[in-house]
Amino acid sequence: MGRDNKQETTIYWAATRGSNAETYDLNHLYPEVRSLYEEIVPRKVSLKDNLNDFLRCPAFSDLAKNTFVHRAPVDTRATLDFDRKRASHIFDNQLDKNKFQVRLDFMREPTIEGHNLIQYNWPVVFFSEEDSMMATLTAPYFERTTSSQYGVVVPGRFDIGKWFRPMNMEFQLWEGVSEIRVAAGEALCYLHFDTDKKITLRRFIMNRELDRIVLSTLKVSPFRRFARLSDRYGVFERSQSKQRVLKLIRQQIV
Repeated sequence: MGRDNKQETTIYWAATRGSNAETYDLNHLYPEVRSLYEEIVPRKVSLKDNLNDFLRCPAFSDLAKNTFVHRAPVDTRATLDFDRKRASHIFDNQLDKNKFQVRLDFMREPTIEGHNLIQYNWPVVFFSEEDSMMATLTAPYFERTTSSQYGVVVPGRFDIGKWFRPMNMEFQLWEGVSEIRVAAGEALCYLHFDTDKKITLRRFIMNRELDRIVLSTLKVSPFRRFARLSDRYGVFERSQSKQRVLKLIRQQIV
């Protein structure tokens, strides 16, 4: 007997430049997003060597199956001048200067004294068919990364069934650090979706209209700064924006 459709859910995802739209299409630099569980399974030991591996424990496996990994496209190494708001990329050789570089943005002053913030401009957007689907962004806690020597991605959480906006990677640097390094292919963050259902990810391509909606959710608000997310969700729902976004997304499925 097949799985009950009520026990499955679709989450749509796309590469997006959001408010920092570029001339180029960068979709080819975004690999398919995979679950943490899928990434671990090929490296697990055989059952004959360990009958008690944690992948068989539902406390871990249920979490890992609904946690997805967003990875860096290229090597990034830069010194950061926070007074002048300037990032100076460092290259191992002259030929590397021709490679694509992820932009580093100085978006905010330090929130915690002594810990500077830098945004690694490589966002991704997720949107759910469900009425409600909480998504949580965290640092990658299950692999060693180069970037963790310099800082940690600021975590966040919002409802991707009620709000259409990108997940941004903003690093809070360790105290006194004024540089960053991110290795190509390493995990930038983990994205966990709070559901007991089996998740099917479907990729779509952002178009101009979807880009404009994303930009509007970021920049156009009837509320004061730092308004509650529930207020923003209400505006999105009352304007029937969800139906509009889903319709546009389904036209852009890969």
